[in-house]
Formats: sequence, C-alpha cells, structure tokens
Amino acid sequence: MLNGTLGMNESDKNTQEQMQREQDVSASGVSVFKLSLDANLERTWLQRFLSAVGMLLGLGDDAVTHKLIAPSGSVSFPSHVLRGTLGELARELSRGTEIPEEFVFASALTCLGSIVSGHLTLNLGLESDTRLYTVLLGTSYNVRKSTALKKTLEFFRSLQCAWPLSVSYGVASAEGLLETLGGSKNTLLVYDELRAFFDKTRIEASTLLPLVTSLFEQLHWDNRSKMKALSVRDARLSLLGCCTTDTYEHVFSSEAIAIGLPNRLFIVNADAKPRMAWPGKPDASKLAELRREFQTQLAKLPAALDATPEARAEWKEWYEHLPSSEHAKRLDTIGFRLMPLLAFSSGKRSVDVEIVRDVIAILNYELRVRAVRNDGRQV
Repeated sequence: MLNGTLGMNESDKNTQEQMQREQDVSASGVSVFKLSLDANLERTWLQRFLSAVGMLLGLGDDAVTHKLIAPSGSVSFPSHVLRGTLGELARELSRGTEIPEEFVFASALTCLGSIVSGHLTLNLGLESDTRLYTVLLGTSYNVRKSTALKKTLEFFRSLQCAWPLSVSYGVASAEGLLETLGGSKNTLLVYDELRAFFDKTRIEASTLLPLVTSLFEQLHWDNRSKMKALSVRDARLSLLGCCTTDTYEHVFSSEAIAIGLPNRLFIVNADAKPRMAWPGKPDASKLAELRREFQTQLAKLPAALDATPEARAEWKEWYEHLPSSEHAKRLDTIGFRLMPLLAFSSGKRSVDVEIVRDVIAILNYELRVRAVRNDGRQV
C-alpha cells in the first residue's frame, strides 16, 4: 500500500499534519472554545489549560490553542480602551456619522505616535518607539475608512506644537521616500488606497518594500549597488492606509510575506455603521478644547515612562502564554509602542496595570483579526 504522503511537497505535508491534528482534537471529545473579545481576562488561564490538554493528548502544546484564535465570524474592537484624549477625539469625530470610532482611534494613535516618536519612550532594556504601521480595513466604501483618516489627519495637522505632524501622501519609489525623510525625519506615509503602495513595490528593481519594512524597527537604512547608493539616518517612518478586505486578501506579494511585512501591521477592522442620511458635524468647541489638551500634553515632552510592578506582572503573564502562532509575531513590539501612547493620552506618568490590560485587549483583538484575515495564507 502506498504511503499517503508520497509525492507531496513540504507545504502539502504541513497542511495534512495540521488537518490531522485538528481531527485528533475533535475525535478526543475535547470541547473547542470560541472566545469573544469580552473574555480577555479569562484568556490567559484558558490558553494555559488548552496547551496542557494538547500535551496530554500528544498533539503538541499549540494544537488545541490554535482553535482559540480560529476564525468565528466578525471580530469587534474592544471599545472600553477608548480612553483619554485619544478616546474623546474618536467619539467626537465619529458622533452622528457613519464613521466607526475604532478607525478614528487607530488613526489618532498613528498620528500621535508619529509626532512623539523619539520624544516619548518606555523605559525598557531595548530601544522604545511609538511609531505604527496601521491599516484601516473594511468591506467597502460604506465603512468610511477614508473619511476617518481624513478627519483625523485634519485635526492633528491643526495642532500648534514643537513637532508638527509631517505627512506624505504616497511615494513612487524608495528614492522618493528617502528624499521625503531627508526633509522631515518623523514622517507619516499615508495611502487612501493601500493597494497603490503595493503596486509601486512590484516595479522591477524597486527597493521601496525592503526600505519600508526595515524602517518599522530600524532608524537607519543603506542599499548600495554599482549604479547608486541609497542611505538614510535617524528616519522615523509611520504608515497609515485604507484597504478593503478583498484587496487585503490578495495584495501581499511573496516577497512581502517572506520579509515579514504583514506581521508589522496594526490592522483595525470595522463593519459599516447604520446609515445617517444627514451626518452631524463635530462640536467645534469640543474640538477646540481637545486641541488645547493635546497641545498641553505635547508641551510636557520629552518624557520616559516606567511601568509599575503590577503592570509588569500582568504583561509577563500574557506574554509568556502567547500562542505559538505566526499570527502572534511582533504583537509584543506593537504592545510596547501602544503602552506609552495610551498612558500619555490618559495623562498618566507611568504605565499602570489598567493601561497594560487595555493594551492586552487590543493585542488579543489584533491576534483574532490576523487569524481571520490571513486565514489560508501563510504569513
């Protein structure tokens, strides 16, 4: 009798092994849990329990836990984390409109992170930053991704501060981005349609993709060839783009996946809100008040924030039981960037346990979104 794996490539074998593990889990009689995002506090002990079950059944420590993040319908952003000036701005700009609050909140996090990068840090044993590569993801135009992006950018560009928001609405090449960064080290690269960025990266001999990917964690970049030498120093790049779910599922090239761009992205997914035939306008006096609050907060920089012992313990517990999944890569990096931003927005002088719990809620959400949106694609 021929072996069933004869003629299979490595990918086919891995797929068959994963299917067999899932069949073994089902055959074992173990009930599979589907977590809602409201169950964040129970997630850690449940992950530990499921890992133990997997080991006892001889299936591996992540075979059962894999089901914990399996796609199970829509994933809702944890609205309770919309705190401080960032949360107030999200509610005000979306009030009486079809704009999802989470889109404004994510855009505001990204704008603020770009402004304060290098001026607001978290005391760690490694370099701390606040820059994000954020994608607003929705099924169609009705989700108002672009509107959320536009309104948030308008607000932050109106701030009077020592480090004004520097925005570049797309670049055609690595050379173009380097020229932009030469004029302003803290730059927010914005795409109303993220597909335009990926189209530019597919041009033959383009180095835009490796440049952007590298600058997520690095401040310096060099690329030298016989024809030319490209270089940048102290560059603090942030990214904010809009994308439909259909485009997102097909936009990544094999090169983008291979160098790890997908797990550098902070993806925020939202569904369309109820239709508003006559959208309301933000309260001008409330926006003016928020503008003054942001400017007052920014005037207190630079600042380096410590994490309280309770916050460190909470983070340690979550981090040590993070699932062994491709979808979990760099979640901790994003978490360390969110902590100072949320604490700063809330007027706190340190990262306390409340801030860490909010960050964990966001990262658990991010893990679910990645599992749903990257399902069937190896990233």
